[in-house]
Amino acid sequence: TIFCHSNAQSSCTSHFSQQTLPNGAPLVNFSGFHRMMPIMVYAAIVHFSIPSLAQEVSQKSQLGNIFAVTFVLCAFLYTYIGTIGAWYFGGDVQQSVNLNWADYHGGTGEIFSDADGQKLTWIHVAWWARMLSFFILIFPAINVVSTFP
Repeated sequence: TIFCHSNAQSSCTSHFSQQTLPNGAPLVNFSGFHRMMPIMVYAAIVHFSIPSLAQEVSQKSQLGNIFAVTFVLCAFLYTYIGTIGAWYFGGDVQQSVNLNWADYHGGTGEIFSDADGQKLTWIHVAWWARMLSFFILIFPAINVVSTFP
């Protein structure tokens, strides 16, 4: 996978800075329940846009199926992506998970430290790993700009 490439000996190569294995995450943590409120508000607001979305559909009898498939698919994909991100990055997950991809190097390159040994930087990282990291980092901004009328 992108997170962890296993070879025949089942060892794991570091792909994100120094992290080689998933950090893990608890299945349920109610202490962060208040953080879910903006998501719940957003979900409620989405329902206000359903009439304008439905207006564009020519076969109104298919609206139930279209919305059901769309919501189930979105719920599955967001749950999958969120679960994988929480499982892999654990307590180190950023508020916006795409920021965790800033140090992605795909198991390529080598680590370089400054003269003091304080700052660690990856050098000679493969072009495809840098492009993947850049795309994932910039995607939310592109997504927001693309919604402009």
